[in-house]
Amino acid sequence: KLCQLHHWLFPFAFAQTELVRTLLSLYRDHALPVSWHKHSASHESSISAITLLLCPLQELGELGPDVRDIYDGFEILRGDSTPTPFPAFWGHKAEAVMIMKQRPNAYLSPLYKAREKRPLRNAELLWSRAGEILIAMRMRLNTQRLVSVLLPEPVLSNVWWPMRLHEGLSEEMTKALLLWFNSVIGVLLLIGSRVETEGAWVAFKKPTLHVLPVLDVRRLTQQQLKHLADTFDSCSE
Repeated sequence: KLCQLHHWLFPFAFAQTELVRTLLSLYRDHALPVSWHKHSASHESSISAITLLLCPLQELGELGPDVRDIYDGFEILRGDSTPTPFPAFWGHKAEAVMIMKQRPNAYLSPLYKAREKRPLRNAELLWSRAGEILIAMRMRLNTQRLVSVLLPEPVLSNVWWPMRLHEGLSEEMTKALLLWFNSVIGVLLLIGSRVETEGAWVAFKKPTLHVLPVLDVRRLTQQQLKHLADTFDSCSE
């Protein structure tokens, strides 16, 4: 079933056996292996694990439009262009994107005529799927530092998936989720679901991200949420 949800590379996502074992345990059992124990009498081994509160990402929110659709609905305005009602976060420069809190760095202007040999997309419909959370769409693992960033307002992007959380999820839940994405376990799960392209240059596809196990922030206590949100605030800049 795991291989049906993902591509053939999934069981071989890492060269180290323990990383693959951990990845499979997180997907299959929502559990993090922590130690091995050998029973001297039976000469059998068993493993201790910590059960985590995980759920598929799609239960928490929806991912926004593909970059091809954005190009079919908008023109990108860079530099000191006049601001529009459609802010964007364009690019993923390793030396620039170094903190979890980011701000829009570009603006979009709706197209009123289709590009040559391309359909014209509805800009308002595309914009309705903008999000404050961005998750890497394409990433260079050996230089770029973050897999997810938080913006103060909804944006669209060319190399990030915008994500809009479902109604009822709080700001503290948003911060806890951002912290999870950039944590060791969050990064392990994301890299295990990558699509190989060129060495360290990888991609993350929307269908795979939809079923990606993430921290179920809805099931955390208020104390846990506050602790994680405070931790995000303390290291987000």
